[in-house]
Amino acid sequence: PSIQDDLGFSQASLAWVVNAYLIAFGGLLLLSGRLGDLIGQRRVFLIGLGIFTAASLAGGFAQSGSTLILARSLKGLGAAVLAPATLTIITTQFPDGSERARALGLWSAVSAAGTSAGVLLGGLLTDLISWRWIMFVNVPLGVLALVGAWRFLPEYRDEDAHRRPDVLGALTITAALVVLVFAIVRTETYAWTSPQTVVLLALAAALFVVFLLVESRFARAPLVPLRIFRSRSVAG
Repeated sequence: PSIQDDLGFSQASLAWVVNAYLIAFGGLLLLSGRLGDLIGQRRVFLIGLGIFTAASLAGGFAQSGSTLILARSLKGLGAAVLAPATLTIITTQFPDGSERARALGLWSAVSAAGTSAGVLLGGLLTDLISWRWIMFVNVPLGVLALVGAWRFLPEYRDEDAHRRPDVLGALTITAALVVLVFAIVRTETYAWTSPQTVVLLALAAALFVVFLLVESRFARAPLVPLRIFRSRSVAG
């Protein structure tokens, strides 16, 4: 409600403050996971964190609804770049066994705690200061993390990974995921069985089929090598 009053959102358009983030994050997550193999996990981590921090600053200073929605989209992009890079860094920097299990457990605990605490702290910041501080609070934390990562995080790149980017695969899977998430978030307005939703879901399914054809028959270095699904755990 505070954002709606300050920036003049309609009730229908207000949902896009959340939806813009979800579409960018869900749509770009798989492609972002491949970037680390191509240019290095440390560099990808710094890029993602920089985008997320800058977008948080821009969102806090937003003077219009369109600016805030754009900033939220960029935050989703930054988060999509960060998430797979973070997990890859953990698995490559900690050896197999108890040390890696402890690191992954700590990462999961912090993620869960942050998600839970954020709901409460976001309300407190909005009530006591301004809704803008739910954006601004990311900035000093992001800057500290950038400095720490720049100084202490070693570079890692999968030297066995193929360097040729799978452009067609990246385009088709990103489009499929964006359309799918877009269809899902619009069910707040259109029913699951409405033509608006069914057409988008069908388009997403068609794009997924094209992606599978590209990966299985045409891509020299597929974004998702389909042989990984021979593993029951991965397929499940």
